[in-house]
Amino acid sequence: MLTYAVLSSGSIGNSYVFFDGIESIVVDVGISNKQMSLRLENAGVPESSIKAVFVTHLHPDHVKGAKAFLKGRNIPIYINSFTAKKQPILLVRSNIPTEAQEFFNVEEPIKAGGYTVIPFSLSHDSPGTVGYRISSIRSDKTAVIITDTGYVPDEAYKWICDSDILFLEANYDEDLLKI
Repeated sequence: MLTYAVLSSGSIGNSYVFFDGIESIVVDVGISNKQMSLRLENAGVPESSIKAVFVTHLHPDHVKGAKAFLKGRNIPIYINSFTAKKQPILLVRSNIPTEAQEFFNVEEPIKAGGYTVIPFSLSHDSPGTVGYRISSIRSDKTAVIITDTGYVPDEAYKWICDSDILFLEANYDEDLLKI
């Protein structure tokens, strides 16, 4: 079985967790370490089960808690290499420990514990924003997470179509931001 929890969603912070009963992965750490610990506990996910953290993009509401959360833990944090290249200052400001940083290219599968994660491109004002297709080897279930997108690009549909779980947060609209 693949369980999941929205630990936080919105402009104050974003974080999601996926748990197969043994191992878990986290997408975004936009809340404090204290809140992460509390919300993981409330979701029934042991912190010791976390095998990796995946970043959708470098806006503070998605990464501001990463430094504190990763401190003292041997957990990699995956970041789009395109994002790092296009926004090096934001990467530095995020204070994500350099020793934990792992970089990827979109549509290249990443193995993290009992999961295969495939990042794919999304529409957002932060270069290199990605969604993730998360497949659990133990549960044979797949989840797709898409956040902060103005629309779902045609290329993303291939990652969505046969998923068991879909998170879709479509609150980004460039025209509305200009008003």
